[in-house]
Amino acid sequence: MIVFLTGITGLVGSQAAVELLRAGHRVIALARPVAGGPDAGRRRVLRILEAHPGAADAPAHSNVLTLEGDLREPFCGLRESRGLFAGQVDAAVHCAAMLSFDDSKRAALFETNVGGAANVAGVAGLWGCRRFVFVSTAFVDRALNGGIARTAYEESKLEAERALAQSAERMNMDLFVVRPSVVTGDRVHGFTPNFKGVYPFLRFMAQQSDVLRRIPCYPGGITPETLVNLLPADDVAGIIRAVLDGAAGADRTFNLVNPHSWKAADLARATAGLMGVDEREIEQRPPGGELPSALAQSLQALVREYAGYLGAVPELDTGPADALRARAGLARPDGDPEWIRAVLRWGIRRKWEDL
Repeated sequence: MIVFLTGITGLVGSQAAVELLRAGHRVIALARPVAGGPDAGRRRVLRILEAHPGAADAPAHSNVLTLEGDLREPFCGLRESRGLFAGQVDAAVHCAAMLSFDDSKRAALFETNVGGAANVAGVAGLWGCRRFVFVSTAFVDRALNGGIARTAYEESKLEAERALAQSAERMNMDLFVVRPSVVTGDRVHGFTPNFKGVYPFLRFMAQQSDVLRRIPCYPGGITPETLVNLLPADDVAGIIRAVLDGAAGADRTFNLVNPHSWKAADLARATAGLMGVDEREIEQRPPGGELPSALAQSLQALVREYAGYLGAVPELDTGPADALRARAGLARPDGDPEWIRAVLRWGIRRKWEDL
């Protein structure tokens, strides 16, 4: 199978690429133009894929073709490619997105996430793709359940879903929507090519052992019981591959929510051993006390940015996703602390610097 993939240099897209390559599929990747010459975009893609510790059996050099383009342009700037790829590409997987919880960036979010999705669908239609997988977010749950979206980011994702449904019907293309919660590195290696999304919060915890020693007195409304629903990237990638391999059945929407939501105290305990802090010290420390003012200010800034997601567990039907995992032989996500330690070890090894 030949798959058109966007977002290949991101967390979900890179993991999806490795998963598809392992399964013997070929990938046509949309790559943003970068400085360094006409082949710089391809070199960046290959560098990221080859950095994945699990990519030894995923031959990127021979099975990944990169095309330079821009989500914000009509047909992503690939209109002239019709003669080359029409009838040759089986499916499109759209992972690329602008991730920001700053509502002042609403216009840019809609341009990239809604307009970009329409442009990718245009390419898929141009090439005659029969399947289209869109990676949305499980946090559209509030708007779907009759409430108000937490952020403009969520609004843009839900609007993109609706626009793609119309485009897919018009193009006679099967649309599959994958809605993950908060995505982190994979369960085995903790790999991520960049440290966006929830990573600034995890990095703060890993770099500030003093925070771990004072976990019961987090400022900004965080408590030891505050929940975060984390999901490993390999779960999302496995679902994408299973959909493309025809295991979806009649289902078209897959809500990926970890049945185990992490408490702030659980994350602290998982982090403790890496930072030289005794787990028992965290568990036994009574509430009270204050963080140093500089740490408190930094943490409060992070809390403000992620306020809608700290303590929020998406309320969506996960039955179709669980059934798909069962059919495809995929393990359900869980609360194994080794996974979080792998995520943190990767960050520490990389010194929290993007590839």
